[in-house]
This record gives sequence, C-alpha cells and structure tokens, in this order.
Amino acid sequence: MTMNRQFHSTVLAQLAKVSRKELQKNAPKKPATVYSLFIKNNFALLKQQNPEAGFAEVSKLANARWKGLTDLQKKPYYDEAARLKREYEAVKSDFQKTLPPKRPASGYILYSNEVRPLVTARNPGLKPTELVKLISEQWKSLPLFEKDKYNAVYQKNMDQWKAVNGLK
Repeated sequence: MTMNRQFHSTVLAQLAKVSRKELQKNAPKKPATVYSLFIKNNFALLKQQNPEAGFAEVSKLANARWKGLTDLQKKPYYDEAARLKREYEAVKSDFQKTLPPKRPASGYILYSNEVRPLVTARNPGLKPTELVKLISEQWKSLPLFEKDKYNAVYQKNMDQWKAVNGLK
C-alpha cells in the first residue's frame, strides 16, 4: 500500500510539473520592439520600391532609413512600443497568477543561494562556472548536521508545496 502511495504521489508530481510547462506554452508573447515596429510598417514599402532587392538588401535599406530618422519621427514607434509593453505586462501578470507554484528549491540550492555572495566576494575573479564548482565542493565537504538544516527547510517547503498542489 505504501509503495502504491509513493507511486501515486510521484505520478501526480510529474503531472503538476508537466501542466506548469504546458501552461507556460500559452504565455503571452513579448511585445514588438521599437525597431521591429518600424520594420513592420516600412518593409513592404521598401520591398515595393526595390523589387529586385533580396531580404538582406531591403533590411539594410530599412536600417539606413531608421538611422536617418529624427527623434521626433521615431516617437510614434516608441509610443506604440511603450503601449504594447504596458499591455503585455498587465496580461503577463494576470497569466502568472494562474500558474501553479514552482517546486521549492532543494537543500543544495538554498545553501548555494546563501553562500554565493560570500564566495563571490572572496573570489572576485572567478567565472560563474568556477563559482558553482567551488560552492559544490563546499557543499560536499559540509558536515551532515549542517546539510540537514537546509534539507529540513527544503522538506518543510516541499510539504507545503505538495499540500497546495494536492499531492499529499
């Protein structure tokens, strides 16, 4: 019976993970940039004026035209991009409220997040990959009772996450 519950819990956890990923596929698309709005409005015209030109050539012409515009001429594109960004942020905020909560961070990740600023300060010249390696080595050499502190926080967070997602 216990094995069946563990299996059931594991399957439900996998379904919760998949459903979050599936939901994120329906996330709102990022808004167009200022330059892409300009291209969208002018590409067809430039192609019509230069029918023999290929995509790369028309793109160069569009870029040259963009660089030749004054700030006042660019303003409508900036205004439209700002409006689209505000709409996107509102829709994105509403969308993210519908997503189930993320799985909690593991004990190692909790430890890593806590010590990263200290390790970075002590080793300012290290690349991020080298920092991760150093933190990993520190975690491996950490006494078990120290690891248990982080793992206990993880377990508490995981129990809460399971309760919220109906996985207990």
